[in-house]
Amino acid sequence: VTHTENARTTTECCTMSKGSKKYERDDLRMAVTQLFETETQRRIITYTLDEMEDGEWYRTGTIADDVGKSRNAVTDVIQPKEGVIGPMIRFGVVEPKHNVMNMPNIPHYKKADSPVIDLLEQWNGVDLTELFATTTAQQLFAFFAFEQDDEAYSLNQIRHIGPFGFNAVKQNIGLLVDSGLLTEEDTARTTVYRLDTSSAIYQFLGELNAAIMESAESYERS
Repeated sequence: VTHTENARTTTECCTMSKGSKKYERDDLRMAVTQLFETETQRRIITYTLDEMEDGEWYRTGTIADDVGKSRNAVTDVIQPKEGVIGPMIRFGVVEPKHNVMNMPNIPHYKKADSPVIDLLEQWNGVDLTELFATTTAQQLFAFFAFEQDDEAYSLNQIRHIGPFGFNAVKQNIGLLVDSGLLTEEDTARTTVYRLDTSSAIYQFLGELNAAIMESAESYERS
């Protein structure tokens, strides 16, 4: 599948101004990392894609039981309280509805009819819930996406520039290399890593990021 139709380009949704060494985890330009931020979110995403039937409504308790998380944990990332939406709604994974089957006080949710779900269902590459299963992997992607100036970085350089520990970087960077996001090159002194902006996964994540941003912004406007 080719993912090139979104109006926002990969560069627009995944970069900061050149030369910046800082990024914020709540910056929507890194919305793709927020989508997979917690284990509960990752389990709900997998459940939504693999188990939810199109158009069928699910209670919070059913979702919690099926993903193996507490009802409170699931509620926190879907709809913490009335009038407040969590990332699973805000980012276009599930849609809420009340008064389903004459149960007005029990919220129900279904798989969202959204560009985010469409993209996730089309993707046939590496499992994104596994790729972004750790905070360090999420931060490493954000680091390279924000620093995409075609520069290669050693583990020590990454550790000093970003919010990382050396061992955490060493343990996680292989995931990004194996996925195709980073290239790995041995130099005379060390191994360096570079963002591969031509890779299929990078292009896909750029489009996914733009779709997540649009979903979040549409809820903010409503």
